[in-house]
Amino acid sequence: MTFLGTAHDLTRWRPQVDRALRGQPIGFEDIADGIDEGRMWMFDNNAAFVVVEPQGQDESMRVMVLVGGGTQEGIEALEFVVSLWGRTIGAKKITALAREGFWKRVRNRGWKKARILIEKEL
Repeated sequence: MTFLGTAHDLTRWRPQVDRALRGQPIGFEDIADGIDEGRMWMFDNNAAFVVVEPQGQDESMRVMVLVGGGTQEGIEALEFVVSLWGRTIGAKKITALAREGFWKRVRNRGWKKARILIEKEL
């Protein structure tokens, strides 16, 4: 069963959120605040979670996956729900930055590698 989660529900997934966002300019509290303020949405099915943010307007609207975690099966189930939700709000795409290994697991589900994010320590 999938449901829309609250910032309180996100605390169950805190270790995964903290690990996924390590070194990023956004942290757990930022995500929790975004959910509480209605700028971000959390979907949870007990096996996985995903936090998304609608971005853009009209024809350029997309659903950006900010963070997620859990089992592969749980994430795949959430992908279906988030895609349906995205269509209802007028989004044309769902996007995510992902590790190469994760992309390899989902490319047969219609995901395309749009860009590669690289970084360098100074």
